[in-house]
Amino acid sequence: MESGVTNPDGFHQNLIVMRHGHRLDNFDESWEKKAERPWDPPLTEKGCDTAFAVGSQLKKLSLPIHRIFVSPFLRCVQTASNVVAALCSADDNEPAEGIDPSRVKVSIEFGLCEVLNNYAIRPKVAPTNGDLGFNLSELEALLPAGTVDQTLDRVYQEGTEVFRVGYCAYSHAARRIQFGKNKSFTAGSFQLLDIGPHECSICFEAPQKSDGI
Repeated sequence: MESGVTNPDGFHQNLIVMRHGHRLDNFDESWEKKAERPWDPPLTEKGCDTAFAVGSQLKKLSLPIHRIFVSPFLRCVQTASNVVAALCSADDNEPAEGIDPSRVKVSIEFGLCEVLNNYAIRPKVAPTNGDLGFNLSELEALLPAGTVDQTLDRVYQEGTEVFRVGYCAYSHAARRIQFGKNKSFTAGSFQLLDIGPHECSICFEAPQKSDGI
């Protein structure tokens, strides 16, 4: 989430929603048979590269992106890590060099999990005891040093829709924040401004019943 330039009357607040990159189990059918956590696949190498490239593209929007919330699934944290590295990098071609962690702060949010549908966790590999086994310390260690914000309280909200989007696709929306008297303010509705990259697709589907997940 980013905030635009302020003025005496208010400012525009921008929100970008992005999906994770290509997940390994979609390309290596044998991976889940030997994985300790087959319900939580990592990104492919291409998925990591694409996430960094999209992060570089987002940086060119000239929006001051300062806050990122990410699901605790490994592929999502890896996607966020590469996006943050691109946003904070002085050189678009060097994800590990020139990182300025003061530019972006990241928080892992359980409310972004798709645990109530079959798109994220496939029935045949779902943990039988229902324990997804997220290790937040290990996940936070995957993010660029100095970017993790542990001061925020996590909020879990059960989803009512399923968003099916192309890998590393994102949507960009903005709303107007108007200041009034006595420090009061009013916030308008978010308006969709852009969808990218254009080779990726985004569509919205009605909720579907899960098979006990």
